Amino acid sequence: MNLPHLLAGLLVIGFALAHSYLGERRIFPELANKRGVAFEPLLSPWHFRIMRGTWHTLTLFGFGLGALLITIATPPLAEKIGICGVISISTAVIAAYWAYVSRFWHFGWLAFLVVSLLCWWG
Repeated sequence: MNLPHLLAGLLVIGFALAHSYLGERRIFPELANKRGVAFEPLLSPWHFRIMRGTWHTLTLFGFGLGALLITIATPPLAEKIGICGVISISTAVIAAYWAYVSRFWHFGWLAFLVVSLLCWWG
């Protein structure tokens, strides 16, 4: 087991959790309460949803990177799942998340799904 890679993976996952938590506690309540010109909301509900989705996509990338580092740190796990397996699973989760967030309207979910399938296939 490679302890520095394991600790780095756990640290990245911790950063990802903090990123998501702080966004929900500090950023999004402020954005939801801000008003633009003529007392119209600063962001439409759709744009607010997409912005929140984008914010949490970075969190999911953090989880994926942390999982990748933990996999590299643990040779039996790396042999069983493989690096591309971790990337494939991570991007599949992001694809499902974007499909949910955008209600299949934003094509980001399809791009992540293609990346996931290509990594799995390769």
